[in-house]
Amino acid sequence: SIALYPVKNDTKNGLINILTNLSEAYYILYNENDNFNSLEIFHHAYNLAKDQKLKEYVKLSLIGIIELYTFQIVHKSDIYSRYIDELEGMSESKIDQAWVTFYRNSLNANSIHSPPEFYDTSKQLINTHKTVILSPNMSGRFLEDIMVYYRVLGKHELMFQAGAEILELPDTPYNKKTKLNAALDMASVYAEKGNPKRARKSINQAKKYINTSDPSKSLYSINRFEAFYIHAPLKEYDSAFHKLEQAIVYEA
Repeated sequence: SIALYPVKNDTKNGLINILTNLSEAYYILYNENDNFNSLEIFHHAYNLAKDQKLKEYVKLSLIGIIELYTFQIVHKSDIYSRYIDELEGMSESKIDQAWVTFYRNSLNANSIHSPPEFYDTSKQLINTHKTVILSPNMSGRFLEDIMVYYRVLGKHELMFQAGAEILELPDTPYNKKTKLNAALDMASVYAEKGNPKRARKSINQAKKYINTSDPSKSLYSINRFEAFYIHAPLKEYDSAFHKLEQAIVYEA
């Protein structure tokens, strides 16, 4: 991934302090529900790395901050675009630039301003996915956003192709989450198109990728999704109500 390859093993106190902060922040980011608590710690690591002119650790801090903002369903402002700009200024490889392209597209895709730049950055995302060798996890994230782009355009066959590519990726822990999301997205489009058989097939496929370490959270999401995006469009209102009842049980 970006910035990791040049990092050297240094035992100076300043570097240990930076690594301690980064380790704590990344753990909170990916493992705690209230992951916004990681922001202050990332900023602390960022400032320490800046003071000591440790470029690679500045990058790692920036990536953490940007990753945190990508967890927002809707970006309430473009405030984190300056972090992307700074990361772009530090890019030294095709992989570095690929991450910049990914994050910039994520900002445009989720912005409440719905900027027209979304279409341009999505095209850049597709081109990068075709021309740069990405890790399986990185490829999954790219394809997930490419699916969004094709769905917005109403190009459902291309969306399904991107989803099929995701489902062919190795079953890494991160890709299991991506596969679950891809299968759910395909299910909702099939439901919108009035194809209950394919919708249910995709739902069953999604259930293969439930997070076994936290199944209640996954089952809550799936049941809620089925209610609103599968059964409701198919006018199966009793089933939708039943799925909502199940979701409430898992939420509790």
